[in-house]
Amino acid sequence: MTLVKGPAYPLFLALNSFTGIPLSLSEPTLYFGACLFFAASIYRVRPSRLLFFSVFAAALLCPAVYIVRDRVLREFFFDAELMVLMGLWMRLFLTGVRPGYLLMIASGLVLGLFWMTREESILIVPCLVVMAAFPLVNQFKGSLKPTLVTLVVVCASAVTVKTAVGTLNYVHYGRFVTDEMVDGSFQRVLVAMQRVGAVYNKPYVPVPKEAREAIAQQSPTFAMIKPTIDKIGVDAFCKITPESCGDIAGGYYLWAIRDAAATQGAHVSAAAAQAYYEKMAIEIEQACASGRLQCVSWLPPLIPPIPAQQWSKVPDVVERGVGIIFYQYNPKFHSTPTNVSPEGDEILRFLNNPLITDEKGEMAASAPRKAVAKFAHNLVHTLMWPAAALIALGALSLVPVAATTWHQRRDPLLWALVGLLVLAGSRFLLMILVDISSFPTLTYERFQSISLALSAASVLAVYLSVGIIRHWLESRS
Repeated sequence: MTLVKGPAYPLFLALNSFTGIPLSLSEPTLYFGACLFFAASIYRVRPSRLLFFSVFAAALLCPAVYIVRDRVLREFFFDAELMVLMGLWMRLFLTGVRPGYLLMIASGLVLGLFWMTREESILIVPCLVVMAAFPLVNQFKGSLKPTLVTLVVVCASAVTVKTAVGTLNYVHYGRFVTDEMVDGSFQRVLVAMQRVGAVYNKPYVPVPKEAREAIAQQSPTFAMIKPTIDKIGVDAFCKITPESCGDIAGGYYLWAIRDAAATQGAHVSAAAAQAYYEKMAIEIEQACASGRLQCVSWLPPLIPPIPAQQWSKVPDVVERGVGIIFYQYNPKFHSTPTNVSPEGDEILRFLNNPLITDEKGEMAASAPRKAVAKFAHNLVHTLMWPAAALIALGALSLVPVAATTWHQRRDPLLWALVGLLVLAGSRFLLMILVDISSFPTLTYERFQSISLALSAASVLAVYLSVGIIRHWLESRS
């Protein structure tokens, strides 16, 4: 399980393969259950059937969740995990009932799996902190110890999941690691290269060819893979990031490094990969320290350098991002032919033969399955304007909610609302940052969790604002 990406989704694919259920059916089923659990958790916070069904419908029918490309992606699974984790956290801290250890452990296990699904899973932390702060802020006397115990048990359970995966990898591969993308050795060499590339100030190209030439002269290890990198990575993202034409875009460069390193046998084992990347990183870092390479002082992991001219694009990128949130762009259900080679057939069998496309890009399935898929596409188009209207209404409803925040501070539903808004906001900022630095992220598939969080938050905002306005009218009369 030493994968370049987190192992949680591959684990789900492996378990699903044993069920015989096609992936194109199992993922929506999982998501349906997650939405139901999330709405039930809201009901625990505020026992209202109207609120329960409204939240359930808003989450289940969020159009952005179903606008996906013709690839096997983590987004559907990630959104389901997100719904379950949010629901568990509400049950832990917002219901006013002291949670049992079984709920704490379950929450920790889900958090551990969530942490090993995407590299940016840390963005959930501010949202979870908001909800965990509710008992401390509103019922501080006597709530500190139970809250700390809950957090300790949850975190310990989450660490146990990651430790179990790391231990299995250590036993089988000789290294305690779960995700190569966030592994120290790989991040170290990527940062070292980008420190050199930042000097050349090229948009969407973190390590341009001039930087690669300079690095190859100082790093014998990199010099061995440079010709391969130059062949397999150039123009990979040229169509979507024209600035990278003739070179390697940021969204592809890390894959180019791995593929080139594999040709040198660096990935025959986890230990070999660690040693290879650390050796390369040391060579580059020493060249930077001695002045043989011109380098910037520091860069954060996985974030490529952002030239000054890219920051000027932020207003336009934000505007387009808001347009996606309000469904101002028509979704594209474009399909490419499915790989039907012997290797492709084996993968399809592993996925229990999900929906595929033929050479013309048309769905290669039975008439009933085609009809269901076409109905789903039409439904997405139909739901776009109601979903946009819901988010707009939610935004307007925030006005009375914000005006009475102090008076409503003891309402746990308000804290759930704030948590969802913090989640959507943090991921929105990340998408903006990635879009101006690495590759385009202004797509419905990248905004799935943002749209989902805002849809649920809008329902809560409307519900709270109606209660506030009703209370105001009653007080006036």
